[in-house]
Amino acid sequence: MNTTVLEGQYSLRGRSTTREAAYAELRARSEALRTRPEIRADIRYGPTPRERLDVFTQQGGAPVFVFIHGGYWRALEKEIFLALCAPFANRGFVAINVDYGLRPDFTVPEIVAQVLQAIAFIAENATSYGGRADRIAICGHSAGGHMAAWAAGTDWRALGVEEIDIKATIPISGIFDLEPLRQTSINDDLALDADTARSLSPIHRLDRPLPPTLGVVGGGETQGFIDQTHIFGAALQAAGHAAEVLIADGLDHFSICQALADPDSVVFAQVIDFMETRI
Repeated sequence: MNTTVLEGQYSLRGRSTTREAAYAELRARSEALRTRPEIRADIRYGPTPRERLDVFTQQGGAPVFVFIHGGYWRALEKEIFLALCAPFANRGFVAINVDYGLRPDFTVPEIVAQVLQAIAFIAENATSYGGRADRIAICGHSAGGHMAAWAAGTDWRALGVEEIDIKATIPISGIFDLEPLRQTSINDDLALDADTARSLSPIHRLDRPLPPTLGVVGGGETQGFIDQTHIFGAALQAAGHAAEVLIADGLDHFSICQALADPDSVVFAQVIDFMETRI
């Protein structure tokens, strides 16, 4: 596929008419939520300034929902996305909103390692938040969807985490094969070479135990993101893993985040049902 087509499919900054409004609305809602008494904000899980997370706590023994924001590893921050965690907290989940360092301060592999460290930290501290490390669901949007899928296949014991069980993975508008990004202007920021792009692509590491996956993508998204979700779902199934795909009609790459934050939306209903039947 030529680079002009790939640019249109993946480089959405400046091309979307909904991006700024969607994130502004979510940020305002998230700011209003920070005063809720059950929130513990800006908990540090690592040494660098952005290695922080926000937690909606519960009373004890609750399942854990982890959300990882997107931004192509180069933009955005958790303060926009607390609103996506609130409906899950209201359904009884310990809901955790993860931040991480960005390009160019860190390489993409270093950013992925930070997110894995965040999940390990969450598992190790789950009981202090009222949650259980053996009942974790991981969700992420865009680049966060990539990192959710990557985390699902991690050998946590090799990282020294003994008590953890990922029961479900929900990548939203995820990127599972990084190679197309190398052929776009996005790679001016990411600096991915062919070996790194392949070695960090979840679609190339399906030869390991994986939890059930629900891949969600907006029906109004570009073909690149729709294809990524369809192809990854089919590859998971072909490798013997439990996987489903949800095409959310009428939603684009940014309005799908607003839908996930809306407890009355079809997207939220199907995601929570997928999680609750597995966790």
